[in-house]
Amino acid sequence: MKIEGKAKMLTIYIGEGDRYHHRPLYQVLVER
Repeated sequence: MKIEGKAKMLTIYIGEGDRYHHRPLYQVLVER
């Protein structure tokens, strides 16, 4: 995948206990 144009870096800090719909948040973010 090639992305052109301006970009910004985003850092998200999440913990092991953070969940989204009973699933680990890190797992949901990686799948999307």
